[in-house]
Amino acid sequence: MSLPRLFLHMIDIWKVKRIEPRIALKLPVVLEGTDVDKIDFQEETTTENVSKHGACLIASHKLTVGSIVTITGSQGKFKNEAIVKGIWIDDTDRKTKIGVQFLGPVQNWVVT
Repeated sequence: MSLPRLFLHMIDIWKVKRIEPRIALKLPVVLEGTDVDKIDFQEETTTENVSKHGACLIASHKLTVGSIVTITGSQGKFKNEAIVKGIWIDDTDRKTKIGVQFLGPVQNWVVT
């Protein structure tokens, strides 16, 4: 059964794709990686929301979906590699946001 075309515009595609709930939380983190120009970077930024295995972050460097980045938080108590799963410009604040999924075991993250 398919939904009528009218209802397709009301579906939040990100919520449909997410495998776990997100919690709105601005948390200071350090984002490290290599940008599209193959230049290593490290920037202090914040999360927009978090989940047990991922987060949405503000990013000022150009990345691609599939890029591997490192997220460090909680004054260095949390450090994990993550894969960039989505990149978009937020309509509200016009900032670039990235959605990441942590790789490997996740320890000392704000959500357990």
